[in-house]
Amino acid sequence: MHMANAPTIVYVGSATTHASRSLIQYVSNFKQRLRENTHALVLEWVETVDGTRPEMFERDLDNIRMCHVLIALIDEPSIGLGMEIAEAIRHRKAVLCLHKKGVMPSRLLQAAYRAGFAEIRSYERPSEALEIAREFINSRAPQQRIGSFL
Repeated sequence: MHMANAPTIVYVGSATTHASRSLIQYVSNFKQRLRENTHALVLEWVETVDGTRPEMFERDLDNIRMCHVLIALIDEPSIGLGMEIAEAIRHRKAVLCLHKKGVMPSRLLQAAYRAGFAEIRSYERPSEALEIAREFINSRAPQQRIGSFL
């Protein structure tokens, strides 16, 4: 049975609860531009009226478990994003942490990078961040399965 190329599933994470308006707008634009410039399936995070419900925890971690790639925009601090990065590393997902030049990643994240669990890249312009992410996604696309049987 011939199966078409499966899309790369991408989860984009960032600070949300205490995020600046500019970061929230940047993340929205970043995800839209990824959809336009890659063949990836970029998951959408939908906030509930009460963003602290217990099912939010499982839903977000399920998104991490189902994705192939986590792109973490680490420009602003976020405990929740740290939890998502840890979950992605635990499940051996491809993790790309992007930050503006001048933003210092945490020491623990730098240690994860040195140990080979995550990639950390800096950027100056949004277009540069998009290009880094596009290349990262393309290099981790699921392999086409030909002649697979159920």
